[in-house]
Amino acid sequence: MKALSIRNVHGSWRFMRSRLLRGRSYATGFVVALMAFLFLSMAAGAHVRLDNPLGGEIFAGGEMIEIQWDAYIYHGPGTIDLDFSENGGTSYTPIVSDIPILSSAETVGAYLWTVPVIDSALCMVKVRYTTDTQSTYTGTSSPFTIGSPGGGGGGGGDDPGDGEPGEFMLTIGPSKDNTLYEDPAGGLSNGAGDHLFAGKTAVGNIRRGLIAFDINAEVPSGATITRVSLSLNVSKVASASPQEVALIPMAADWGEGSSDAPLEEGMGTTATDGDATWIHSFSPSLLWGTPGGDFASGTTATVSVAGTGLHTFVSTAAMISDVQSWLDTPASNWGWLVAGAESFSGTAVRFDTRENGIVANRPTLTVDFDIGGGGGGDGSCFIATAAYGTPLATEIGILREFRDAYLLDTSLGAALVDAYYRISPPVANKVSASPALGAVVRLLLLPVLLLATVLLNWPALAGLLLATTLGTIALHCRRPHSRA
Repeated sequence: MKALSIRNVHGSWRFMRSRLLRGRSYATGFVVALMAFLFLSMAAGAHVRLDNPLGGEIFAGGEMIEIQWDAYIYHGPGTIDLDFSENGGTSYTPIVSDIPILSSAETVGAYLWTVPVIDSALCMVKVRYTTDTQSTYTGTSSPFTIGSPGGGGGGGGDDPGDGEPGEFMLTIGPSKDNTLYEDPAGGLSNGAGDHLFAGKTAVGNIRRGLIAFDINAEVPSGATITRVSLSLNVSKVASASPQEVALIPMAADWGEGSSDAPLEEGMGTTATDGDATWIHSFSPSLLWGTPGGDFASGTTATVSVAGTGLHTFVSTAAMISDVQSWLDTPASNWGWLVAGAESFSGTAVRFDTRENGIVANRPTLTVDFDIGGGGGGDGSCFIATAAYGTPLATEIGILREFRDAYLLDTSLGAALVDAYYRISPPVANKVSASPALGAVVRLLLLPVLLLATVLLNWPALAGLLLATTLGTIALHCRRPHSRA
């Protein structure tokens, strides 16, 4: 019995030792991967950064701001170029070129820029430091927003409707639109067509339009919606009599496929994969709960259509509520049903869609909003800023430099930064409201701050640490292990 106990103890020790060694191997592998990533990031370091704008700000078109930069690792005489993108970095246009850097005393600079008059939440500024030897280093801001000064929301009509002018105003195009053609087989759609329809045709077939806007991608997170209007261009009517058309919130998601109806598009065409149809939310497999679409019982807004031309759903409390909920909860943003009179025939109205060849005839949603204290230029919608309480904290400056110098110039680093921006707003709100949670976040950030500080100030030391780590692992792997 005693020998059995000793054997059991010895076996248990061997099992625990194997588990510990395996855990140490996992930890070692993680350290190697992290150090290798930091080393590769260091090799592609930006060495120049933007100090303004940083990303997250909201500017009004036409105002003047100071773009600030710092070529904090001097690589000799050269020039600074500033470029601007309104589409998230897909393309850039020059702001100013060939600002000289003649010595290490001139690496910090500024340029007074007149913000262009556009509506976009995907604006970015890039700084390029090009040396006389043609080496180039870049720093890029995170996305920021440019909108019109507040006061819109009425769609140019005499009646601005409910709500008040906001601090800022954006005009947004649809992210998708389509038409539900009454058809028990669910075979018709018009996802890529120039028109959508609402009402009832002369032969008694119902048409229902669908339209949605990606509010979360355009309006800054945390904004307060103050006024909303939707403008649609009517290109054909079935009757000269005024017809009431309503907006109704959709209760389920739906698709816009590649179907493109011929001629005047009133009869639709064969649905393609992903199209919404009379029985499908996404053809050919996902069905509505009820044929004709799943939508709410209440009406958000109405407009009387009498003839062709621009028609505007002026702001209502329900429209403001819909758009606010889509901003706060993007997963429930399914857009609106555009519904005409269906109690008798000959009421159909044809609207132009986002694919229409005449840009001025495409639908537009005008949104007035305030940024208050939760969003915008102070960066408080980011987790780290919420944890330290101010964007001016020394730790925030270190993290920002690390982002610009080592993350944004690598695909993996840029993906991590993008993921951080996406998850930050809702988490930051909770961190701001809880001192205890803020303390936990600051504790978790300490290793990152340590690594960032070493890389920014002593890159040679970081390389030495990597070499030491790899050497230790190599020796460990070569060392013979005794068998127990």
